[in-house]
Formats: sequence, C-alpha cells, structure tokens
Amino acid sequence: MAPEMIDLASGERRRVCIDCGEPFAPSPAFRDAALPPPGRCPECAARRRDEHNQRLLEVHATGAARAAVKRLPGPDNGTGQLSSARCSGCGRDIRLPFSPRADRPVFCRDCWSTRNGM
Repeated sequence: MAPEMIDLASGERRRVCIDCGEPFAPSPAFRDAALPPPGRCPECAARRRDEHNQRLLEVHATGAARAAVKRLPGPDNGTGQLSSARCSGCGRDIRLPFSPRADRPVFCRDCWSTRNGM
C-alpha cells in the first residue's frame, strides 16, 4: 500500500507515488468506487501501462505468440485425465474432463451456447 500524506494547507489527503515519490490526489473515480486506491501517480501509471503494452506488441510482432503449440479446445487444469471426443454439432475435436457416453451427444462450447440460447 502506498503511503499517504496530509496537505497542511488544504487538509486534503494525498497519496505518495511508489515510483517517483511525488504526492498526488487519486481521481474521483477511485474515491467513489469500491476500488483500492492507486499506488502510482497518473503519469507513472500511464508510463508503466505503455511499457507493458509495448512488450505485448513486440511479442505479437515477432510471432512468438503465434508459434505456440496449437491445442484442442477444452479444459486443461492439470488435475485429471481429459477424454477426446468429436462435437455432435460442428464436428470439431474437443477435450472433455469426463468420458462421454456413446448414447449421449457432446458439444463444444460454441455449439452448447448456441443450442441453449446463451
């Protein structure tokens, strides 16, 4: 949590930026919402956001994100075996956290949402 200081002239509480150390007043949006108060001044927050976005853009531009191994859609939380099946709606290969029964259809997430009006 960033430290706070009280401006003696106005009595206003001001936060101290954890990056540059300058005092700043949080925007009214943070005061009214049930959000935790920011730890960085607006300038440092914008600079940090721009640096993060630049790294993401570089990864996408180099194609490193596209070179990842293509996986079948379906859950993969590492807690159990996944069964392979074919969607009864569109015919895509899917993975299921259970073994499907032969007498019941199974659907991918898209087909399931379309059938149930979601």
